[in-house]
Amino acid sequence: MTPSSLSYIAQQNFNHFKQLEGSKHIATFSSQLNLLEVILKFDIKNALDWGAGIGTITKLLILSKDCDVTAYEFNAWCRDQFKKNLELNERIELSDKFPLDPKFDLIVIDDDIRRKQIRQLLKGGKTKVIFIEGWRNKTVGHVSLALLLNRFPAQFKRCASRLEEFDLYSKKGTRIEKSGSYFIVFAEKKHIWLSLLSWMKRLKKTNEFRELFKELYFWVSRVLAVRTRIKKLSRQ
Repeated sequence: MTPSSLSYIAQQNFNHFKQLEGSKHIATFSSQLNLLEVILKFDIKNALDWGAGIGTITKLLILSKDCDVTAYEFNAWCRDQFKKNLELNERIELSDKFPLDPKFDLIVIDDDIRRKQIRQLLKGGKTKVIFIEGWRNKTVGHVSLALLLNRFPAQFKRCASRLEEFDLYSKKGTRIEKSGSYFIVFAEKKHIWLSLLSWMKRLKKTNEFRELFKELYFWVSRVLAVRTRIKKLSRQ
């Protein structure tokens, strides 16, 4: 596919889903185009759409790749909308259960996900690309650390907004919108030292120490608040 054909697919998919009920938080045009460009470089046969919502990313995958998609969505209302927007068949499985056999070439994350869940998904050992929709700096940090702990070397890149390139504007009338980020995982080179080296190289890009500090700060704040309340109650 040419760059113009990819942008056409991304634009048409975005325009279609933005008209549907529940479209407030769908993936932007830039995120969809960046995801398309990344996954077409790899031999993707199995994909996980984590936080599938009303079906935007799953539809994009079906349009662009001959692959099977497991769409995970915990929210019942979103699952109902998903079923209205996409026809479930042998290529699309919609579920609210954590995948029991997580052997995915591609993982797209567009919802909250815990560190433990990321590590479980990586245990399949097949993952080539992890694409994180939107900003989700906390999720970026979780994924980066999980890759290290699972001994997978990986490269990280934050994607750029594509609006100016195609003379488009965001809902706010700007040329900037959420554009996603991704990890390229070298599963075949699984090794603790290679993993550690790649983790150190990407630290500046992921900013995960800043996110870890924020988590620690809020945890300490909660602990101190609880202790203060206990002291006040004990004095009564």
